[in-house]
Amino acid sequence: AALRRQWWRLRTVEQVVVGSTRRAEMGGCGEGAQDQCRAAGGGGGRQARVHRSARGRRAGASAGARVSPRVLAVIPALDEAASIGATVAALRAQVPPPAAVVVADGGSRDDTARLAEAAGARVVRCGREMRGRASQMNAGAAAAVEAVGARPDDILIFVHADTQLPAGALEAAAASTARIGEGFAVGAFRCHIESGAGRTGPLLRLASLNHQLKSHYLPALLRPRAFAQGLRVFYGDQSIFVRVGTFESCGGYDASLALMEDADLCVRAHATTRERSGKAVCEQLSERVRTSARRFERRGWVHTTLAQLAVGLAWTAGVSNETLENIVTRVYA
Repeated sequence: AALRRQWWRLRTVEQVVVGSTRRAEMGGCGEGAQDQCRAAGGGGGRQARVHRSARGRRAGASAGARVSPRVLAVIPALDEAASIGATVAALRAQVPPPAAVVVADGGSRDDTARLAEAAGARVVRCGREMRGRASQMNAGAAAAVEAVGARPDDILIFVHADTQLPAGALEAAAASTARIGEGFAVGAFRCHIESGAGRTGPLLRLASLNHQLKSHYLPALLRPRAFAQGLRVFYGDQSIFVRVGTFESCGGYDASLALMEDADLCVRAHATTRERSGKAVCEQLSERVRTSARRFERRGWVHTTLAQLAVGLAWTAGVSNETLENIVTRVYA
């Protein structure tokens, strides 16, 4: 586990440059204080400055003191000007609010970064060569952890730019990790898919139900032993949350994956937690996040549902990343 933690931090060092100037509060990211991200091996000689690990920051807490976990929100984004402001605002309106809201921008050509900053988020700018969602989320997580001096028991939550959390969502996530304790691996919410006007019909309600159920039936059908041991697989628009220590121990998101990086994280977080504590719980909370139906509206309900099922089955069956990329290209064309 220690080697995996070190590997994750070293990989992040290759991808992220954390600016030397930080605001004392996380209300914004003033001029000149934005982080610049580079793909591994493409940093042009620039080195990241990640000053302290989450594990090392334990020393700052008094012995035996019980400190409530903080929640750090990470939003991967690419050309999301239409929704990023509302997503950041919904996060900052949570009670208690997140300790950090970081938008990992993958090289947007619109006003995503400016609007995110105006809404109160810190922006991590990533080069377009690393704009894959997994790389962005790793970069955003590293910046959030560094910005607040996160502890291993603090919580990272990954929220898509077109997804909004309901009131009390962060409090529910923190309560879930506390209730389950050391056996908590990863969590997520139920997903309510709706149109841009806030409407939902029978097909979108069915899609929302399928989203909820496939977290169970895919691992049950194709990885029954792990399912019996508590494995559930969640997806990005369910707003996955995980402890900082677990995220580091399992190596963060796999940046080599073209898709299914969220489900892959669930599998590795489950295995890491089970190895450490003897049990592992992946919990889906009853609270519902609202996410955009734009993919269903663009490609149609039947095509999108079948495409998602095909990708999920292919990944669960263990196809190579190259094959998965070909499937993604075909079914999402």
